[in-house]
Amino acid sequence: MKQGSSGSVGFSFERKNFRSIASIRVLGEHSSTNVCKSDSFNWVLKGRNRFCLTPICGVENRVALEVVLEAPPPNSPLHSPEAAALESASYLESLSSPRAELGNRSSKATQTLTSLKKTILHSSALTDMSPFRPGHLVECFEVEGRRRLSGEVNISGAKNSALAVLAGAICSEGQVYLEMIPDLHDVRRMFQVLQSVGVKVQRASSGFMIDAKDLTSVEPCSEAVRKLRASFFVIGALLGRKGEAVVPLPGGCNIGARPIDLHVRGLEALGADIEIRQGKVFGRALNGRNLTGGSFFLDYPSVGATETLMMAAALADGHTTLSNVAQEPEVVDLANFLNSCGACIQGAGTNTLSISGIRKLHGTEYCVIPDRIEAGTFLIAAAITRSSISMNPVIPKHLASVIEKLRTIGCQIQVTRSDSLRINCAEMLRSCNVKTLPYPGFPTDLQPQLMSLLTTCSGQSVLEETVFEGRMRQAEELQKLGAQIKMSRNIAIINGKETGSLLYGAPVLATDLRAGAALVLAGLSAEGTTYIEGISHIDRGYEKLDLKLRLLGASIQRAPCLPAELTLE
Repeated sequence: MKQGSSGSVGFSFERKNFRSIASIRVLGEHSSTNVCKSDSFNWVLKGRNRFCLTPICGVENRVALEVVLEAPPPNSPLHSPEAAALESASYLESLSSPRAELGNRSSKATQTLTSLKKTILHSSALTDMSPFRPGHLVECFEVEGRRRLSGEVNISGAKNSALAVLAGAICSEGQVYLEMIPDLHDVRRMFQVLQSVGVKVQRASSGFMIDAKDLTSVEPCSEAVRKLRASFFVIGALLGRKGEAVVPLPGGCNIGARPIDLHVRGLEALGADIEIRQGKVFGRALNGRNLTGGSFFLDYPSVGATETLMMAAALADGHTTLSNVAQEPEVVDLANFLNSCGACIQGAGTNTLSISGIRKLHGTEYCVIPDRIEAGTFLIAAAITRSSISMNPVIPKHLASVIEKLRTIGCQIQVTRSDSLRINCAEMLRSCNVKTLPYPGFPTDLQPQLMSLLTTCSGQSVLEETVFEGRMRQAEELQKLGAQIKMSRNIAIINGKETGSLLYGAPVLATDLRAGAALVLAGLSAEGTTYIEGISHIDRGYEKLDLKLRLLGASIQRAPCLPAELTLE
């Protein structure tokens, strides 16, 4: 055990997959034994260095157990200044044991959970004597469920459009003014990528001024690129503009294989020599000057590959034809932006792009489209809470597949203006079957959120993911809340509730951006309190999600907590 000084207290949080009750061990430098009793657990100091806090109550299925370590009574051998680190530390563990195994046992521990703000952060003992440091703490969302939403929500600019347009700004040698750029972690990382190659980024009025006239490098910051998959798009812009580029292999959410082979083969078709070594992609124009137009068929309509090749071809010598391209609204938005800079791109929104290269693009003013995925998330938030809300700005046709499915299960959705929607939801919603597909099909980025909703609908639903492998990791977390989901590779069979939601609050972990959003929505519907760790994923792609939900009447707060896997001894 590590000790800052003689007598300091260390913690060891065990999160084993027990079939009944989790445990916490507190390690301290003491030698006597003492037992303190409470309504639901025993404190037992067992010899030197072992102080065990043991629950003595049965806990019903699907109810999170909270164990609070408080300052021991004065007669306890742990009553010392160093032991003050025990004050207000809490640990939450969701139980997974079947109700049949636990029988009808119950206790006060099943009634409610208090705020995670009672973590070690709120102890006055964050001193050199404490085993915890502020750097060990992370934020979580604390969601009190079963509240109706009402009001109007403002939809931010599209994250996926903003990232592509920012990369596309490298193609322009003039100043570019962009509006509707959302304030997101991913956008800030893209700013870092741009600045690392000499692009000037300044906030101006309600938008940003981007000046890529004087590029100083063709190799963006490795750290920023590896944290943001969309930053790899700059390889197309840099090759088109400078004839060479060195870009690290990309990062982003862990949602299965997303190879760059289409990007590489497409760039080679435009006259680039590509080599991958030491975790980087090295590209240069074969003629030593510029890329040249060509033809390329994408084996799969990848959004990222389509956008990368569009930027490269916009500045290439000659004409380029790209076939079987992505048709997503974000692809159309990038094409519209580049055309406003003087590019000649035709066919955006169809499966074939025809691009005549222009060697020099000028500056422009441009407004990014509204985020259809954020809008879809709020539509599902209204549905899962059986609420009525309005939203704007939106482009309704971008949400056609989502609106159709929500109407199928029983929601009423009206286009109130050209850029506004209103949704009204009945108490009983029906099941449905959904398969994710490239646009205009149902978007993969809304599949996790829809899974949460379907757990609250009457009947059995089948949800199939065809775009990304490994993108149903939220299912395991939803099961901790009581969801009845059976998985078979990329297919989820969801048994809903005949009488509405029977989800119960518990601690869960967001494993990626959209899975995190799905858990927030489930928490809005669940009975009791849901604690969602890993919310940095959510902040990557949703601008002020918690604030927007609060303005609609939801009870959602940020609270400090200790990482689930933290062990300090």
